[in-house]
Amino acid sequence: MLMGLFLFFDRFEMVRHGLASEYWPTTVGEVRDFEARPIGDVRSGGTWSLKVHYVYQVDDQVYSSDRLRFSRAIAEHDRTEIDEALDRFEPGQPVPVHYHPQRHELSVLQTGVDRSGWFGMVLAVMLMVIAVVFWIVPTRRVSSDSGSGTGGQGQA
Repeated sequence: MLMGLFLFFDRFEMVRHGLASEYWPTTVGEVRDFEARPIGDVRSGGTWSLKVHYVYQVDDQVYSSDRLRFSRAIAEHDRTEIDEALDRFEPGQPVPVHYHPQRHELSVLQTGVDRSGWFGMVLAVMLMVIAVVFWIVPTRRVSSDSGSGTGGQGQA
């Protein structure tokens, strides 16, 4: 139950920020560093991990981040996406940065929520339902009579 609650609130915050980010103010930032790492054997269906470090300025304050979007997915990019990202996130390149209106240090380059947020919430709800069912449904205790040799089913 606790694991389900933790997962639910973690994914709920991610989904909430992801949905809200579509309406956040935007400023122009600059890509400082770009890293694409293969996860697994990419020739046989492995994926890529993408990390973009960028800086941006809001109200004369400089901020730095590497959050591409609100996601917990470790790797979900294929080679085509990586090639597109190499062009888009080349160091020194300007990028639109969406930042939280009150917490300017919270920013993303891609707004919205990816499927890992929704999947995590569904999984969390399923875990909590399973926990509640096992908590509420009474378990039946079967006593065995070891001396009768009938396995606790009584005598005929």
